Order: sequence, then C-alpha cells, then structure tokens
Amino acid sequence: SDIRDAMAGSLKKYGIEVESMGGRGGEIAEKILRERKAGIYNVDMYISGVTTLLTQLKPAGVLASLEPLLILPDVKNPQTWYKGQIPFSDRDKTIMAFAAYPNGDFHVNTNIVKPGEIKSMLDLLSPKWEGKIIMDDPTVAGRGNNVVSAYTLRLGEDYIKQLAKQKPVLTRDRRQLIDWVVKGSYPIGIGVYPDAFAEFQRAGAPIGSILFNEAAFLDAGAGFITFFDKAPHPNASKVLLNWILSKEGQTLWSKLANAQSARLDVTTEHLKVEGVHLREPGIDYLEAAKENWVLELKPKAEKAFMEVFMALRK
Repeated sequence: SDIRDAMAGSLKKYGIEVESMGGRGGEIAEKILRERKAGIYNVDMYISGVTTLLTQLKPAGVLASLEPLLILPDVKNPQTWYKGQIPFSDRDKTIMAFAAYPNGDFHVNTNIVKPGEIKSMLDLLSPKWEGKIIMDDPTVAGRGNNVVSAYTLRLGEDYIKQLAKQKPVLTRDRRQLIDWVVKGSYPIGIGVYPDAFAEFQRAGAPIGSILFNEAAFLDAGAGFITFFDKAPHPNASKVLLNWILSKEGQTLWSKLANAQSARLDVTTEHLKVEGVHLREPGIDYLEAAKENWVLELKPKAEKAFMEVFMALRK
C-alpha cells in the first residue's frame, strides 16, 4: 500500500490520477481476463511477479510490447541497467524487470538463532530445527515457490527432500509468516517478503536475514511491469512506465520495497543500513527474472519438490 500511495502521489504532478487494486497475482489475472472476455477494458498496466504474467496473461494474448512506450533517454540506454541490457524478461519485450536483487535468503529470530550458528544451507537440515521452520507455501506462485525452486536447482533434489523432512509449516499468509518468526513460534522463516522484513526490522524486532551464495539467485520479486493491449489510457501509461523506470521512480520504489533496483545509478545506501543483501560482482547468478526461468527451469524444479510439499499441506 505504501508503494501504491507513493506512486499515485508522485504522478499527480503530471496530471495523472492513479487508481490501483492489489491482491495475489493469480486472482487479479483471472479478474482481468474475465472482464476482457466481457468486453471490459479497465486496466492499463500491471505490476506483479513474473509467473502470473508468463503463465496466465501472456498466453492469453493480452500483453503489448513495452519498447514503443520507452521515451526517456536514460531509460532507453542499456548502460543504465544491470548487465548493460534493458531488462526485458521475454523475447517479445512485453515484460520488464525493474528490480534485480539476490534472493534465496531465509530469516531467523535472532534471540533464538545465534550469530554463526547456521554456517551453511546444510545446517538447516539439523535435527535441532525439525518442526521449527515456517515457509511461504511453495506449492503456489509466490516468493516461497521461487526460493524453493532455486534451492532445488542449486542444491539438488535430495537436499529439498531432506528439507521437507524437517516438517516446515506452510502458510500463504505473509503477515503470519513473519509474525511467527518474530514471536519465536518458528525461529526460521523461508520466503519472508522484503517489505515485511524491513517493517519489522525498523521496529526493532529480533529478526535477521541470512543468505549463502551456494543458494543465491537473482530475482525481481514483484518488480515486473507490463502493458495491456486495448489499454484505456495509453498516454498516461507511457508516463507511468517512464516515471517508474526513471531514477526518481526507482529510488522511491527501492526505498519502499527495501530491494535493489536493476538501475545502476540508484543508491543502495539505505539498503546497506537495513542489512539488505546486494548484488556481488563476479557471481554468476541464476536469473529468475527471465522467461526460461518460469517456462523451463522452475517447472523442472517443481516436478521434483511439489509432491513432498503437497503432502505437508494435508
């Protein structure tokens, strides 16, 4: 809600009133597609995770190319962006990832998990942590699904099956996930969302983040944007897109989302203060902001872990 409010406030200076609606990606996509089938075209742009975009909206043929909407010289300059590439996620250039940050971290209650007590991903398999892990449900689209998919690809199928044997509690409630880590009910949380972590950390809650390069991957979380064909406000959409991709827009987003921008000129000092993990030079990250992640790599991983985690939901 903070991001939506800030975006709406910033765009008022251009004479644009932003109306927004939030929710889980799959549910919002279904609503949009139902409306379009009825001839109702209410939505111009969509900011979300990439799975919904590539598995529901793009196959439905409702997305339009973003490239013609780019007008600011710095936004159109590849050197503005990580890896020297305008961060399109798909070959048709209908989706852009404006974030690029290391993911794969898990969160701990620092009153219970002492510094240095967990030294590698293998330590999560210790009998000490059996029944003491809570996880964003990896059987549905979301952060938990992305993290567990990456763990499977980076650490192997056997590792993820051993992790499931730790009997983690699965939840789809983002607030419950971090609440229970902070309260110590489950001192280890997998799939905690960055904005929730930042909120509790700023409030002085006993929560910390741990990331090992052996499990790290590059993600954009909910930092993907797309544009619909038959959009009712194409000119306003162009302004919104270029603003959110500008240095001003990305700086504001990065501070509120507590995540690193894909732009190279956006400060990360606020993230360092918060203890957020930043991209490191020389690391060949598995990239979860690309089409092949969603359509090829992640389905392969899900095939390996879905059954064992579905059993935990029963």
